[in-house]
Amino acid sequence: MRAVSLLVLLGCSLLEGQSVSVNDITLSHYGGRENETQTENPDTEPSDTTSTQQGCQPDIHSVLREMSAMLAELRVEQRHTTTAVNNMESRLRACESHMEELKKKNEEELNNLKSSFDKQVENLKSSVENLNSLGENLKSSVDNLRKENEVNQTTMEARFRAELEDLKRQNDEELKDLKTSFNITETQVESLKRENQERKVAFSAALLASGDGHTGPYSTDFPLAYKHVFTNIGNAYNPATGVFTAPVRGVYQFRFHIYGGGGRAVSVALHKNEHFTAGAHAHQNQVVVNSSNGVSLLLELVTQSLATLPIQQGSQEDLQSVLSALVELRDELRNTATEVEELKRTVEEQRQQTERNRVAFSAYLHRPEGFMIGPFNIATRLVFNKVITNVGNAYNPITGAFTAPVRGVYQFTLHVHGVGNPSTAVSVDLLKNGMFVIHIYGHQPGNRVTTSNGVSVLMEVGDIITLRIPAGRHVAGDVYRITTFNGHLLFPIWTARDDSSSAAAQCSVGHPLVQTLPTGRCSQDTAQRVLLAGQY
Repeated sequence: MRAVSLLVLLGCSLLEGQSVSVNDITLSHYGGRENETQTENPDTEPSDTTSTQQGCQPDIHSVLREMSAMLAELRVEQRHTTTAVNNMESRLRACESHMEELKKKNEEELNNLKSSFDKQVENLKSSVENLNSLGENLKSSVDNLRKENEVNQTTMEARFRAELEDLKRQNDEELKDLKTSFNITETQVESLKRENQERKVAFSAALLASGDGHTGPYSTDFPLAYKHVFTNIGNAYNPATGVFTAPVRGVYQFRFHIYGGGGRAVSVALHKNEHFTAGAHAHQNQVVVNSSNGVSLLLELVTQSLATLPIQQGSQEDLQSVLSALVELRDELRNTATEVEELKRTVEEQRQQTERNRVAFSAYLHRPEGFMIGPFNIATRLVFNKVITNVGNAYNPITGAFTAPVRGVYQFTLHVHGVGNPSTAVSVDLLKNGMFVIHIYGHQPGNRVTTSNGVSVLMEVGDIITLRIPAGRHVAGDVYRITTFNGHLLFPIWTARDDSSSAAAQCSVGHPLVQTLPTGRCSQDTAQRVLLAGQY
């Protein structure tokens, strides 16, 4: 539209015959056209031109104003463009300057890296030279050492052989000691096993096999032999001599029963190693009379010698054989040491099993100042105040109480002697924890009276056995041990809370036990009634 307006304006100018001033418009490409227009229409009529100029003049001014405005805008745009171009040129120059700086910096770093690499190469070369020199030195040293080793090899081998011989002798000595200890320990184990087997000892015997007969009276003490044997496990009792010899160390219980005719005292004494231990006595005017007693005794052991086996020693000549022998000896020593330790543990277990639960006692009523105890108006505790045997110290001779140290079954026997009286009987009660268990009773109008009883009781740890004389009853005691109280552990009963007990008795060889008939006393026997019995 602007181009059309310019053409119209130029046309009007030509019609007027006037030229457009440069101050109004500065478009040079329109000048030619004005000249052409003026040239083409030289003969145009003035009247028409005047009218045309009058109609087109206002439009030319408006167009000029628009073009002036456009020119101003173009100038502003030109200034902006110029400013942007200048900015771009400044940034380009800055980039070129930065590129130059980076290029210089990269060149410097490259030069530094190159110089550092060169230095490292030089250092590596010097290190390689040093290593080569060190290798030569090491090679020279190795050669020297090889020569020295070759020179000293003979001396070292001789020294090594001597040291090996010394070590072999020491090992032989240690092996000998270990084998000796092993043999001793093995012998001890075998001895303990043999003792455990030998502990099965029991016998029962009678004076006669059948019929009736009298023994005594004699003017002196006479050995009494129970010649008819019912049981003799372990063959410890000799019926020919009437002597019992303990095959193992331990606590043995003996009970003897005598029978005789009335009107004469009947009496027997039990001896241990020719020393009086216990006795049984009875005397009454009736047709027959009988008495009994029992005791638990600790019989000792005769020391047994230990056998040893010889140890053979050998020697080796060459070095390799010595080394092999030493290795074998070392393995044998280790195996022997292990076996010795196992045997020691076995011996210790056997010893502990043997040591546990040794419980047995025998006590008698000792009354040197008087013969009878009782009668009393109320029941009174009876204290057997003298101890014959007290293995385990479970019986207290001061209080007369037996306290169970382990849980198990205990056997108690009581033999009581008294004086015959028409109105007073001989009687004793056995109590467990204050509760009645058994009663011992005997009564005759005159002379002497004896009675006995026994019981096996299950006891817990800490249970107490005591004796009492009932009201109105009596017992008799003297220095001849005719009234006795015995007890021992038959076997323990294991519980989860008490596993430290075991039933084992001490045993040992060599002490004879003899029963004698006191001076001036007699004894009558029937095979079915009167027995001498012993049990381990």
